[in-house]
Amino acid sequence: MNSLPACYLTGFLLGKKSMAKGMDNAILYTGRDSFTSRVAACLKGIVAAGVNVPVSEDNLPSDDRTNGKHIAEYAKILKEDETKYNSIFSTLIKGGLNPEDYPSHSESTKQKISENFGSKATSGQ
Repeated sequence: MNSLPACYLTGFLLGKKSMAKGMDNAILYTGRDSFTSRVAACLKGIVAAGVNVPVSEDNLPSDDRTNGKHIAEYAKILKEDETKYNSIFSTLIKGGLNPEDYPSHSESTKQKISENFGSKATSGQ
């Protein structure tokens, strides 16, 4: 999984599932693996879901990165080169998604996850 928003949403889902099972505290252990931006995005999703994990906010990616704003901005820039745009965003386009709308799609997915677990998502990441 290379997309920070996908990592964030995966963490959010994991956090919601953990909370539903009564596990509201956790500790991140990566072993010998590095604390990458993708791990940080997943951890931010877990924390946003309500799980108490000791972490400094300074180590987590910004909301613009976890909601895909950077992807939407890049898509707007690439729109001028249709071949490159279609190549890079082919999977999203095949899925019926507009890359420029990535933040709203990310928020919609987060809302659906929250609704499946009986609570409303917070508007912030």
